[in-house]
Amino acid sequence: MLVPGGVALNTAVTVARLGGNAGLIAGLGQDAAGRAVRQVLAREGVNASKIITLRDRSTGFCIVGIDKSSERSLVAHVGANAHLHPEHVDWAGVEAGDYLHVGGCFAMPNLRGDFLSTLIDIATERGLRVSLESAWDVTGTWLRGAEGAIAAVDVFMASEQEATGMTGIEDPEAACAALGAYGPQVVVVKAGERGAFVWKGGSVTHYAGHVVELVDATGAGDTFCGGLLFALSQGWDIERAVRLANAVGAMNVTAVGATGGVRDLPTTLAFMRAQGDQG
Repeated sequence: MLVPGGVALNTAVTVARLGGNAGLIAGLGQDAAGRAVRQVLAREGVNASKIITLRDRSTGFCIVGIDKSSERSLVAHVGANAHLHPEHVDWAGVEAGDYLHVGGCFAMPNLRGDFLSTLIDIATERGLRVSLESAWDVTGTWLRGAEGAIAAVDVFMASEQEATGMTGIEDPEAACAALGAYGPQVVVVKAGERGAFVWKGGSVTHYAGHVVELVDATGAGDTFCGGLLFALSQGWDIERAVRLANAVGAMNVTAVGATGGVRDLPTTLAFMRAQGDQG
């Protein structure tokens, strides 16, 4: 089963399905996979005008294996995205107050160090709000060299496994607090069906998740991010935003594919009410 996806793409598609405005900045090859990605973005209503086509590079891909327990194993090739640079970013039409979301930090070699710091500096100078989602770091480098970038963002999101990798702390609440000490405005540690832990203003709050039938966990964290960013962009407070994000992530794992279970906002709110959450 071939399904266009990727950390940032999954988040953008989620925002669009919920009714928000989303665009994608990414590198694609001039190949069949790149054309397929563009077709999906057009169908989903995601602005693809800022995508860069690198003629001498191939489009990245990820092979996802799902075992009998519906858990995943992944093999990824970064492809053209590995050759993105800050100067590739077209800021035309981007307005103060918009969110710049950097997805998959630590999974891509250029999404750390000077590249990341430069990107965040430009965004903040333009009055954008910045969110950053980590990913599993196979190099084990984690936050080394990225401390300043983490401090500059409005929202920093990580899975509990990634939070443990960054802090060495297994308890997600304590790991969330430790990441908050770096200085971002908000830290969110995603904990699957157990919900999410949120650090803000010096304390951590736990928001319960939803127990659903797991079919495919692919994209659960990315769609959570999309739900959170959609809600924050609409002016929702952090509590209501996290509750929506928990619902979006839970619904997504009930279907196959990285965004297979993401629905529109009314359907998501109905799911929340059925779960006893009034949204």
